[in-house]
This record gives sequence, structure tokens and C-alpha cells, in this order.
Amino acid sequence: MELNAEDERTAIVSALCAGLLGSVNESLGAPMAPAWEAAFRGVPRHAFLPGTVWVGDELAECSREAAPAEWLGHAYADTAVVTQVNDGDTVAPGERWASCSASAPSIVFRMLDLLDVRAGHRVLDPRDSSRRTRRSCCCAGSVRTC
Repeated sequence: MELNAEDERTAIVSALCAGLLGSVNESLGAPMAPAWEAAFRGVPRHAFLPGTVWVGDELAECSREAAPAEWLGHAYADTAVVTQVNDGDTVAPGERWASCSASAPSIVFRMLDLLDVRAGHRVLDPRDSSRRTRRSCCCAGSVRTC
């Protein structure tokens, strides 16, 4: 049986997600709580990233359209991903500075674990530019976000 493009992409994302889950659990020193793991699996990181991200110390541009496999690799790495440079202004590559980012997943899940959020709690995260943290809180149970 041959996989179509969508099935192949789903399989790739699933494998990348499993690898990232392993990295996050290793970073945390223990498996994350079942509710957070369900949220992790239910909220695909790539869906909350823009089509262009910037990576590494040089803030090299990586486009989902031009390099989809590389872009997905960055989306599912346990590193912060820069989602905007220079407040959105166009500048030369050597003059770039990070102005917005999606935090490393291990940092996010460490923060959520320390938050000790429970069903019925309300969560306010004013710096959650990608909305993924809010979505994760909602998937972890009956958490409402502000």
C-alpha cells in the first residue's frame, strides 16, 4: 500500500513529535504528566508557527514553502524558534535581531508543570504570542483561558 502525500506528512510529523516528546521528557528528568502528554500530542507545534522562522545564532531564515522538511525539523526541535525579526521590518541578514519567538517545548512544559494548573482554573498568559500554551492548557483538562 502506497502512502499519499498527506499520510506521509502525518507519519513524518508523528515521528518528529515522538522524538520531541522523548527530548522533553529527558530534559524534565521524568515523563511529563499524562494530561500534559495528551496536550503535547493534541496541539501540533507546527500549526502555531509562521511560514518563515529564523534559526541559529545567525538567525538564518527557514521557509516552510522553500524547505518544508527542514522547517518541520525546526518546529519539532526542543529549541526556541524565532518567529519574527526586527519587529517585522526588512533588514539585511547580518542586521537581524529576534523580536518574537516560540519558546523551547521543554521550557514550556516545565513552566506548565510548575504552574500546577487544574480543571476549572483560569489561566492568563499575556506573552503567549503563538497561542500554543493556551491551547495546551485547554487540552489538559477543563481549564479556561483568559
